[in-house]
Amino acid sequence: MNCFIVAILLTVCAAAFGTKPTVETLQRALETRERIWTTVRSYDRYTNGKKHRCVYAYKTFEQGYDYKFDQFYQYEADKWVSNPIYGRISDGATGPQLKISKELGGEGVPYTLLHWNEQQNCGILVFKNSTSDRYECELHVWEPNLPRNGINPCDHEYDEHCPVREKYSSYEPDCLPQLG
Repeated sequence: MNCFIVAILLTVCAAAFGTKPTVETLQRALETRERIWTTVRSYDRYTNGKKHRCVYAYKTFEQGYDYKFDQFYQYEADKWVSNPIYGRISDGATGPQLKISKELGGEGVPYTLLHWNEQQNCGILVFKNSTSDRYECELHVWEPNLPRNGINPCDHEYDEHCPVREKYSSYEPDCLPQLG
């Protein structure tokens, strides 16, 4: 009887507070033919003094735990950049990781999935910035779930997981017409 009550309490708590993401959760987060947009992040990047905006990745290859994406960003009104990036999913010490590198089989940077919302198709990834030696946060959203009213899905979760981090927007509604 006591074990039954404990099991119910654990189930209720897990449902109320969410469960820790797994490798399978990360795989589901990447299971789309849509563009995956980086809508908010705790840092900014620049090219020639111009801020990177309209940042997204489009999956072009998937086999098991291996992925290839084309990553796009805009840094002037009409200057778009596309770079291939490679990813490999693994089970990291603090959660599921997608190790991203610029070359196939490269050493890469591990991005850890902290949160994934299956209904809103949005999630929080964190990585250690080798330049600043601090952890940076990113909010990723599938294209059909992009903000329509200025509020990002998973915005609240970003604030929970990255409470003292800056919030820089890298997505604006005028980004969407870009086809990639």
